Amino acid sequence: GEYGRARPREASPAMLESKRIDMLLLEPELYRRTVVVSPFDNFWTSDAKRWKKETLEKIPGALIVSEKIAKQDLELQDSVMSHPEVARIFSQILWTRHGYAEDPDFGLLYFQPDLRLPGGLTGDIKAVASVDTSAFNAQQEFFQWYVQLGFYGHGEFLINGFPNKDNKFFIAIEKFFPYRTRVFPLHKDYDAMATAVWRKGATKLRELMLQDPT
Repeated sequence: GEYGRARPREASPAMLESKRIDMLLLEPELYRRTVVVSPFDNFWTSDAKRWKKETLEKIPGALIVSEKIAKQDLELQDSVMSHPEVARIFSQILWTRHGYAEDPDFGLLYFQPDLRLPGGLTGDIKAVASVDTSAFNAQQEFFQWYVQLGFYGHGEFLINGFPNKDNKFFIAIEKFFPYRTRVFPLHKDYDAMATAVWRKGATKLRELMLQDPT
């Protein structure tokens, strides 16, 4: 999660893509209701602009995609769900994917991992350029994905008491055909860094809120 106060920002194409893939895999019914396939190749013409405006008025929050993207999404879904370990993970999903937990130092925390499984397992889905180990770790370090995952694990620990170690993982999916997929358990070194960083951020936020509770 993020700590601090920030102005709302418009979703980037990468953020929208991540949201769409999460919906595709985790909430396929919502995907079918939200994603709309455009009959136009682009939105340069007045007819296309009018169609887009009417569609967004009819379905607020609709994600409009091309026929090509819609076809690729279905291929990605088939490829990911045919991965034996991913299929096993999805067969155990707890449908309550969020929770509130009372932390003795920071008070009430809220967490919403992509995946919650019995036994305190928490996971995050990432659409990536490459699932090769070195490439994935480079992205993980650059974007600090492990911080979010460490925070999720802490929330799960507070809720059910399972030890907050060796229980966090990523499902990494390449965004391009053939959509190679791998499951990466969170390495203990990243887990240690995650705990240090999110707690530092939470401490700073708590100090700010104590100074200015509004």
